[in-house]
This record gives sequence, structure tokens and C-alpha cells, in this order.
Amino acid sequence: MFSFVYKDIDFQHKLDEAGYSSEVFEKHIHPFDEIVYFIDGNVTYTVEAESHKLKPGDVIFIPAGMYHFATVDTTSKYERCVLKFPDSYIPEYIKDVRKHRSCFIGNEPKYLNVFNRLDKIKGSYNNDELYAICLCDTIRILVEIYHSST
Repeated sequence: MFSFVYKDIDFQHKLDEAGYSSEVFEKHIHPFDEIVYFIDGNVTYTVEAESHKLKPGDVIFIPAGMYHFATVDTTSKYERCVLKFPDSYIPEYIKDVRKHRSCFIGNEPKYLNVFNRLDKIKGSYNNDELYAICLCDTIRILVEIYHSST
């Protein structure tokens, strides 16, 4: 599984097996943006007052400063990709569009290719090269998420 934390990027492919949780899923807030790509499990995600039972391929884009948490059925596995990055990476037009959209983007299976590629290339590049790749992929995902909204 891909895990890359360097400078201001945190890009991880996480898998918690049934009966095991790598983290506590309590309500929290943070000063950076987060994209969660849901792969598998029995999870309901809440951002502020909006909750959704997730389906494979669902994307959640959580802006900085919004409380959120996952309600996880730990009797099944929980697989997701999580990308954390500063708000300054987001192009201004996306910030404007985002204000009028739900944090829950819906089913977007195409992003799994990005995360699968990152799983495969880990170890092939140094940290600065991986940082540049993750930065490009972050912006690519943001543009694709909001492409149909502009």
C-alpha cells in the first residue's frame, strides 16, 4: 500500500482488515483539505451535518475547517485512499465551484487508477520526485472532480 508523507502532502492508500482499525474515527477538524476515495467496507461518512453511506468509488472532498468523521463497521475491512494537502494548491475557480457543491462527489471509479499507479511506483523515485508526482495528481484529481461543474 502506498504511503507518502513529505513536506505538506500526505497521500496514503489504507487498508484496515476486519477486526482491526489503524485509527480512531472520532469527529475532528484540521487546517488542510482532504480527499477520501472509498474503495471497500461498510462505512458511513459525515461532514458537518451531511452523512452518506459510502459505495465503492465514492469521493469525499473535505475542505479545511469542516468537522468530519467515519462510522466504521469493523467486522468488515475498510479500504480507502486519503490525500491531505494545503488549500493553497486549489485553483481559485475550483474554490468558487466547491462553495456550491456537496462534499460528497459520488461514484468516481476512474481515480482508483491514480492510487493504484502510486502503489506500483513507490520506491522508484526519491522524495522530491514523488512529491512532484503527488502534487500533479492532486491538481489533476481536483480538475477532474470539478470539470463538469464549470
